[in-house]
Amino acid sequence: MTQGTGRDALYARLRYVLGNEEARTMIELLPPGGPGALATKQDIEGLERRIDGLEQRMERFDDRMHDFHAALREQARTFILASTTSTLTVGALAFAAARLV
Repeated sequence: MTQGTGRDALYARLRYVLGNEEARTMIELLPPGGPGALATKQDIEGLERRIDGLEQRMERFDDRMHDFHAALREQARTFILASTTSTLTVGALAFAAARLV
């Protein structure tokens, strides 16, 4: 039921002072890793700073992706216009050449 000698000693003392059922309840309410497993206020603030930093990086990434998509759309339009113009030019030349023959 208990973990480690510190918990064993605490459980023994609680049993002596409070009784079996109350001691068991108290020990079960303690975190399994002991006091070192609890997050401190500084831990949480540090995590919040890291999350804020990640959010800022993601916003910059979103902006860059938006710019990339805009440039890609523009290049696609240019390519389609150039391809269409080239196809029409070749078709017109072929038609003209066929009329000459």
